[in-house]
Amino acid sequence: MRPVVAVRHHLPHELGVVTEALEDAGIPYRYFDAWSDPDWPDPGHVSGLVVLGGEMNADEVARYPFLAEERVLLRRTAREDVPILGICLGAQLLARAFDAAVTPSPMFELGFHRVTVTPAGAADPVLSPFDRVPVFQWHADTFEIPGDAVHLARGEQVANQAFRIGRGCYAVQFHPEATLDGIAAWVDRWGPEVRRAGRDPDELLREAAHRLPTQQAASRSAFRAFAELVAERR
Repeated sequence: MRPVVAVRHHLPHELGVVTEALEDAGIPYRYFDAWSDPDWPDPGHVSGLVVLGGEMNADEVARYPFLAEERVLLRRTAREDVPILGICLGAQLLARAFDAAVTPSPMFELGFHRVTVTPAGAADPVLSPFDRVPVFQWHADTFEIPGDAVHLARGEQVANQAFRIGRGCYAVQFHPEATLDGIAAWVDRWGPEVRRAGRDPDELLREAAHRLPTQQAASRSAFRAFAELVAERR
């Protein structure tokens, strides 16, 4: 069976909660490290893509040339109707792949912020579980909605939180994959950024321990729906 390929832009970024849905559905997966792996995935040889977050800006192609290659991969994969889930930077790269702008966010979102699904999001099995759920955010940029996309979720501080292109190509600005260990690893690596944002790292981890169970319940439902799309390509 063709695997799901998870594209990483650096460590520490992992699939987190996504792995539960893939393993429950018997779907194999592997990581592709964009900064070092030489052979980019062929859309015809994968059952889905999950594009994870990263500290770089989606337009820093001169500094990170692999970002340009990634846009090409995303366009090809979407046009072949292979399911895609772009998370945070992955969502922004998907927007850029379809000619939508990525700009500085009106605020640096760090911590848990509630999202509300649009009417289209309420009818979507991947996004509907997140309606009015406080979800984990960590981003300084935001995306515009591509012209051919459906806007699925809004935020209280940052309007554009999710969109879908076609039937199975998703972009989400927040981190539905997040685990407590994963957030702890991010805080350990980017502690100074947390403090510059006015947050205490220990307090952020306490907030995560309190709020993650609610988010993860929604994430498990969402990722089961995404896994069903992936399973159609077996």
